[in-house]
Amino acid sequence: MSLQLVQPDLVVQHQKTWLGAVVVEGPVSPACLAGLTMNKFLTNFRPSEQQKAALVEIAGLEDPGLVFIARHAAEIVGYVTFLRPDPYTRWLAHPRILELGAVEVSRQWRRCNMASELLASAFSYAVLEDTS
Repeated sequence: MSLQLVQPDLVVQHQKTWLGAVVVEGPVSPACLAGLTMNKFLTNFRPSEQQKAALVEIAGLEDPGLVFIARHAAEIVGYVTFLRPDPYTRWLAHPRILELGAVEVSRQWRRCNMASELLASAFSYAVLEDTS
């Protein structure tokens, strides 16, 4: 048994920062991510283009992979991911658990409250609060 997203609702929030307007949205589809560019400073885990490929892969997971992004125009400036636990952990036996995979905000966009906004948007998504 696994979590199933039957027509998930998109969470969208608009933020004004001193660097410009940002849209925080998710979960986004692989197609949505493919049409965006990654900020060149999103490199905490791997080079930005490789990280974009990883986000597209996570967003395409059926069991589910959730990606929430903060974007300025068509550039991703931050993201948060959720995915199923690693197959070798005891948590995999619990079908309704998702792990917070990563939170990253470009160093250019830090001090704009992006990490907080990303997490608030993600946790306002109903699937993450499913207690049934």
